[in-house]
Amino acid sequence: MAKIQVTGGSVVVTSDLSDTLVEKVFRANPNALTLLDEEKNPIFSVCSGKNGSVSNFGITFNGKDETGKLRLTFPIEDTTPAAKKEYLEQILLGPMLNLKKLTAQIEAAGTEIDTNTAEIFTGMTVK
Repeated sequence: MAKIQVTGGSVVVTSDLSDTLVEKVFRANPNALTLLDEEKNPIFSVCSGKNGSVSNFGITFNGKDETGKLRLTFPIEDTTPAAKKEYLEQILLGPMLNLKKLTAQIEAAGTEIDTNTAEIFTGMTVK
């Protein structure tokens, strides 16, 4: 599950997803970065970029921590701790629940890519 930290006027959401995993899945199976509903309509997606954001439709990570886990940092009004918590619960509950589901999907896709890569390239010779 993603971890949320608030310090002063900054919020940091650190995911369980590594930058290398997301990059690998993006190259080999980009559809796995999108969560679909029962009718196969996209409802939530993950990507990384310079301008981070989060909404009910997706999250764009704008950095990574020292272990390579994707991170989103964004500003928040520097009010009371209780007011910050209440605000963040309102805006992050849906996205964090979807991110949890999508993380499992991305991890499964990464495992499948690794298996397929090993099968495809076993015995390959390069001269």
